[in-house]
Amino acid sequence: MKSRTILINRDEKLNEFRSTFTSLKEDEPSNINIKSNELFENETRNNMVKWLVFLCDTLNFNFQTLNRAIIIFDKYISISDLLENEDLTQEKMNLITVGCLSLGTKLEEINCNYVKFFTDKVLNLPDCQIFSVKDLSKMELKILKQLKYKTLYTTSYDFLLHYLDIFQYFYNPSSYFFENIKEYAVNLMKQNINTNLYLSMSQSDYAFFCLHQAFMQVGNNDIMKKIINILIFFNNDFDNNNLKRAKRTDDISNRFDKINIYRNFEVNSCSLPSF
Repeated sequence: MKSRTILINRDEKLNEFRSTFTSLKEDEPSNINIKSNELFENETRNNMVKWLVFLCDTLNFNFQTLNRAIIIFDKYISISDLLENEDLTQEKMNLITVGCLSLGTKLEEINCNYVKFFTDKVLNLPDCQIFSVKDLSKMELKILKQLKYKTLYTTSYDFLLHYLDIFQYFYNPSSYFFENIKEYAVNLMKQNINTNLYLSMSQSDYAFFCLHQAFMQVGNNDIMKKIINILIFFNNDFDNNNLKRAKRTDDISNRFDKINIYRNFEVNSCSLPSF
């Protein structure tokens, strides 16, 4: 009877994870075609993202703020006509970048009004005013209009937290091990966020890849293979090609047998190691 109760509870939890994963995927931003935009092919995008990382670290913004700002920045420069504008100076790119960061802080930070601070301390030099508060506010509005006010995309950090919830529930790791894995993964995500690796993957795949690398660093390669089974059960369209799945058969590529996957997952989860 006790065993049956455990299985029922596990089934309910699995459905909860599945519902959350589906919801996250619905708001996942689409990949950007970087080959169609010179700002992605030269160093412009990389330099601006490096600056965003520096600003977020220096100002102690949370990691989600950085993720929001970069998604907004990438979306904006990918669909705007900046290259057709002859006055696209470095100062103008700075204004766009800080505008994206300011929008990110409005969504994630407790003190959400940094417009004056960004204008005085980031955009302008102490003895040289380049932009006004009004300039930054106008840029924010311009970015929002260009994006049709869509800024609440699911970030790679959202997916990372979801994968970690799955890991914590089924593996019951110690808090020390859990926090170390999370820190490893976040550091990897931050290190690669200004590279083509980030741009070539969906947010869900990027989070999965970095978490996988984190587990590899501590010598636990098999954990993510089991999490793959869970994700396959969640979503038939889960795209893990970039991660080189450990197992991929014709049956899996054409049509997943959810019942067998679930049974295999139950067997795996009943014999998981503790950390």
